[in-house]
Amino acid sequence: MGRWKPNPKDGIGRAESLGRRLFPQVSLAGATGQRPLPSFSLGNFEETRAGGEVSLDRLGKGDPEKAVIRYLNPRAEAAAKSRSSSRTFFNGWAYVQAKVLLDNKNLPLAVIPSPIPGNDPALGENDLAENIYHAHTSPLKGHDPYSIALHLQYQFEKHGKIEYSPNDPQRPPDPSWIRRSLLYLGSGLRWLAERVEGMGDGKS
Repeated sequence: MGRWKPNPKDGIGRAESLGRRLFPQVSLAGATGQRPLPSFSLGNFEETRAGGEVSLDRLGKGDPEKAVIRYLNPRAEAAAKSRSSSRTFFNGWAYVQAKVLLDNKNLPLAVIPSPIPGNDPALGENDLAENIYHAHTSPLKGHDPYSIALHLQYQFEKHGKIEYSPNDPQRPPDPSWIRRSLLYLGSGLRWLAERVEGMGDGKS
């Protein structure tokens, strides 16, 4: 089965995973008790572009999909490098199910598919300017960008999870890798115990 490619005409599905990109936040030198990175800090939800729209990535039809992440990750890393020196690498995404934003009782947000075409059609998906998974929130009258950022920060922190960039140096170990290692170690210890027991019984 190929990679999920959403049709913009279909709109945003309520079960979709919507991600907001996370970048390292500037911290005070020598300060203690700061939240480890990547974080759900307000700076990661403040939109720097004019117009009141907040950019999001559609990470999967349901849970984040590996093939979609492989497509998006180099684009996010390229965007990080093109920004200020404080964003030299990319942590990953904070993500929630779309219904968290669409059906919110206090401040429902409209999320609109807005795929970005590449700069060079000849490059196809090798053109990192292209992003077929881009979406954005529609601006709300009476709500300034700062209040929207606070709302998003709260929703992503309360209901969200993190999808780490494969290249993030702060990415925690894959739980499945740890589990496999422990199983391998356990089987090795059992084999060694059986050998020691056999030697004690006079077996070779």
